[in-house]
Amino acid sequence: MTKIHKLSLLQITGWLISFVLFTAYLRQRMLSYEWEYILGISISAFLSFAVIIYGYTYYLYPRFFSKARRLPFTLIVIGFFFVVVAARMILERKIVANLTEKGNFFYFGKAHFLYDVISVFIALMIAVMLKITLESLVEEKNREQLKRAQLETEMKLLKSQLQPHFIFNSLNNIYYEAYKEAPAVAVLIQKLSDLMRYMVSEASRDRVPVQTEIQFLHNYIHFENLRLRYEVPVVTRLRGDQRCLVPPLLVLTFIENAFKHGVDKTSNKNRIEIDLSCENGFFSYKVVNTLTGNDLEKNTGIGLKNLEERLKLLYGNQFELNFEKKSSEFHAYLKVPV
Repeated sequence: MTKIHKLSLLQITGWLISFVLFTAYLRQRMLSYEWEYILGISISAFLSFAVIIYGYTYYLYPRFFSKARRLPFTLIVIGFFFVVVAARMILERKIVANLTEKGNFFYFGKAHFLYDVISVFIALMIAVMLKITLESLVEEKNREQLKRAQLETEMKLLKSQLQPHFIFNSLNNIYYEAYKEAPAVAVLIQKLSDLMRYMVSEASRDRVPVQTEIQFLHNYIHFENLRLRYEVPVVTRLRGDQRCLVPPLLVLTFIENAFKHGVDKTSNKNRIEIDLSCENGFFSYKVVNTLTGNDLEKNTGIGLKNLEERLKLLYGNQFELNFEKKSSEFHAYLKVPV
């Protein structure tokens, strides 16, 4: 039996037990009333409880809740609450009251109105507490998944670090030898060393300065341009706090995608624009690249899907990630809190 089926069975069992206890309690308090009438009251009450709990938990909260707009959400919940109360009162007045001769008199009383309001309000409070609990459990699960993912990444990184200091020292020796005969090759070796050093030493950190990410990006772009007939002009703009910290390798995926899907290797009309901003507690990152030919239809690869999964682990749902094709351009946008 799956977890979903177990959870559904547990809920059904809980509702049934509560319904039986509630009905038995009413029977003790209302001995002079018919069984059909007491059963009708119980069904009416539990219908209102179910509507308010599941309506809030699975519809109102996911659809309307926003930390930036709590007042409209509160007003919507209050309106929903009174609609449920009114529907319950109508059901009891028009149908349940006809199951006993005493019902018509009973449903004109203020006491029963207050009873309906208070019982539905208690159900609403249960729904609120239930949603808070579920949100906490989801956040805790996401944190645990992030920790596991980080541990797995670190383990993979450790396995891939086959004596990195030896490799770097060897590259330095090759650099000095190449510098004597071919300075241009020496520059490439230095950039390759910087890329590898970043992947080994910086990628395992939680956060790195955005300037470090940009430098890594420029080195990567330099190597990508080596295999092209015409160098792709890349314009980079950075606004705001240049010392802000971001997760390592966060900005690489958009550029990888741009070179893989948005660059015509035989054309001199390729272009990439990079806009980065670190302002008002958010880091935003936008890449615009030209598209050619078939790339108009296949610009979103597995790298972008992996980036989205990583962002969910890092930020939950507190991030923006958008892709859009505009004419012969591809726009990729990312915004995360810092």
